[in-house]
Amino acid sequence: MEQKIIELVNETKAKVNAIACAKDLTDLKVEVLGKSGALTLILRGLKDLSESDRPKMGKIVNEARVELEKVIGEKFVQLERKELDEKLMKEKIDISLDKKTTLGKLHPLNVMRRKAIDFFVSMGFIVTDSPEIETTYYNFDMLNIPPDHPAREMQDTFFVTDKILLRTQTSAGQIRTMEKIKPPIKMISPGRVFRSDEADATHTPCFHQIEGLVVDKGITMCDLKGILASFAKHFFSENSSVRFRPSHFPFT
Repeated sequence: MEQKIIELVNETKAKVNAIACAKDLTDLKVEVLGKSGALTLILRGLKDLSESDRPKMGKIVNEARVELEKVIGEKFVQLERKELDEKLMKEKIDISLDKKTTLGKLHPLNVMRRKAIDFFVSMGFIVTDSPEIETTYYNFDMLNIPPDHPAREMQDTFFVTDKILLRTQTSAGQIRTMEKIKPPIKMISPGRVFRSDEADATHTPCFHQIEGLVVDKGITMCDLKGILASFAKHFFSENSSVRFRPSHFPFT
């Protein structure tokens, strides 16, 4: 019986080494160590031995079981690791590959804003900013637009409180700049403004605006027209033609 156990152990080890998938290994484990397995049948045959031989053979059978369980267990670990490595190789993404990627771009509004700012900066203007949430003092009062002025009614302003609102024009930035800087002044104030308009082809509740201000001696309408004509050529094309059309606002 001892020789039979040794042969079973050696034969099982050889089969374990040759197995390449977990299912076959599971089948072999059942075949050898299962309830009706070869080693289990040997263990059941111990009852036919003499009382003096049973302890010795029982020990040999138990040692064989422990050895085979260890060999099979280690093989299971190897197969699981191999299967995982193969799966990772198939699913991995090589982030080190030198692929050409398309970078993001600026929003069209930011492109236009920068293009406009570049022109005025090249003409010696400074760029100022002012709060989008403004006071009626800067947005209306300091622009000579009193509480009963038609402009306040026509613009349908977004008021937060009686004195706080979303600015309706960037003119408030001109007032803030004149409070801080003494003439000569050459500035532009770009930014978002807000008016309670229904959205259509020419209106939106939020839009972008650029206002300019020049305060100096000897400034005439020729300077204004020359700057605007140069801006049109810079912003659109050198072939751009400019027509100036005056408009009368009786309440300003």
